[in-house]
Amino acid sequence: MEATGAIPPCLKMRNIPYILGRLSALAMRLFLTLFALSTATGAVADAGQIFGQPAACKPDAKGAAVLVTTHGFRDRKGNLRIAVYNANEEEFLASGRYVQRIDTPLTSAGEMTVCVPLPASGPYAIVALHDRNADGKLNVFSDGFGFSNNAKLGRSKPPVVETQVGIRGVAAISVTLNYVQGFSPKPWQPH
Repeated sequence: MEATGAIPPCLKMRNIPYILGRLSALAMRLFLTLFALSTATGAVADAGQIFGQPAACKPDAKGAAVLVTTHGFRDRKGNLRIAVYNANEEEFLASGRYVQRIDTPLTSAGEMTVCVPLPASGPYAIVALHDRNADGKLNVFSDGFGFSNNAKLGRSKPPVVETQVGIRGVAAISVTLNYVQGFSPKPWQPH
């Protein structure tokens, strides 16, 4: 093929979101297939399980879902809560305004992955909470928390635009937990 300087039709800017979405879907299918194979052979410990509603994240699943992998736990006490909100300022972190919420006890070690089914594709903001005393509430000075896109944290919640992710089909995200240390939240660093 001779270099002519022309951009192939499949790489035009308007096609990039579609291409990235398809690549993400293919990568997710590959991950889930490999995960299923390793689970069938007993190679994955309890920390490698998918919690929540794993059937919603299978390669042949119909509908939208998000596979949230959370890491950076301070300790193994309490529960992990994954809450999904519509990506608008009015609903983001408003009491009882979540679209879907799943609580699960912490595993003994490692990161945790939770599958959360969603009502439809679209933009969402996702929150992970390490509820250390399992009281169902955020205790700012002891619990860990993180947001989709690992939005930068300050003294207040991040703007929803920094946390929103577009979900189409099954999407995978990674969230790093932050704990208040000194005067600001940051990934856990033992002293």
